[in-house]
Amino acid sequence: MTRIDIINQTDIPKLKHQNYNFIAWCKAHKIDYALTKRDPDWAVMHVLFGSYLMYNKQIETNAKNLLVWYPAECEHYASVSVEEQILQLDNVGQFKNIVLVTGNLKPTGSRITKIPLMFFDWQLITYLIKEQEEDQILTEDWYKWNKSKDYMCLNGKDKVSRRHVLEWLQNNSLVDHGHVSYVCYDGVDQSLGIIDPIIIDQSKSQIRRNDRWMNPDLYNDAWINIVTEAFPFVEQDLFITEKTFKPMLQLQPFMIQGNRHTLARLRDYGYKTFSSLWDESYDDLPEWQDRTSAMLQQLKLWCELPSHVKQEMIRSVWSNLLHNQEMVRNTASDVTRSADLADILRAVSVGG
Repeated sequence: MTRIDIINQTDIPKLKHQNYNFIAWCKAHKIDYALTKRDPDWAVMHVLFGSYLMYNKQIETNAKNLLVWYPAECEHYASVSVEEQILQLDNVGQFKNIVLVTGNLKPTGSRITKIPLMFFDWQLITYLIKEQEEDQILTEDWYKWNKSKDYMCLNGKDKVSRRHVLEWLQNNSLVDHGHVSYVCYDGVDQSLGIIDPIIIDQSKSQIRRNDRWMNPDLYNDAWINIVTEAFPFVEQDLFITEKTFKPMLQLQPFMIQGNRHTLARLRDYGYKTFSSLWDESYDDLPEWQDRTSAMLQQLKLWCELPSHVKQEMIRSVWSNLLHNQEMVRNTASDVTRSADLADILRAVSVGG
């Protein structure tokens, strides 16, 4: 049994979702642990936001090992990376072993041990189960084979990368081909210029309350999904969120505006991508603007296809769509978790 000291317990309720926390992960994966302040093996610090450790620089614990839990975010969008913040802790010298569990799937640097964790497929499905919202997920019997839209592209926050997509769709007269939203639920980024929000199903307040909700009728009326990931412009990271796994649950092929090699990493974890439907070589391009432009050219070609051809192409990858849905549904026990979980188990047993 591993003895754990949770450092910032009073801040854990502030997490965006409660299954972001380390104990929820331990319980789901049947990790044997005990919470204690007396002679713990490991101190566990939850990082709530990118610069959190810049304001919480003293770790009050008797533990000789520190596990920093941050799988729900990437590392480099604050002014100082999470790794640098850890190394600048006031009592960093107290810890024999320091481990960062990170949502960055291609972590850089080597001064501390980093464990990349594919997290959001598990987080999304466990959230839906807990909230009894699995009825949002399309089934084979429910799936509609006549759809009014070529694609869908839902956007919550205003970001430069998403503006790039929206402007391209507008300039190429493709907005009406899809279900496109641009809600700006955290407000409009004035540095990017003025923009009018586009709301098609969820209002700003509804998204703030539950950004995991999916409108099954909307998903069932679009052939494919254009995913605009959270930080495609943070080139040194590879960060995949629930945005990618929603279309998988809804039996949709997808193109992803994401970090370089996002599609390749999904395949590494056992998910299927769709090179038989369109050219996925955009995933290899080094700059996010070039990846986006190449992806959108593939979307344009898709939109030009007759409806019956789209239907035939979807049928040709139907087994892959079912595979992806089943993968997301079973992430807690799936073999794709085993490597990450083994790394975590090894990390928390070092000081035990």
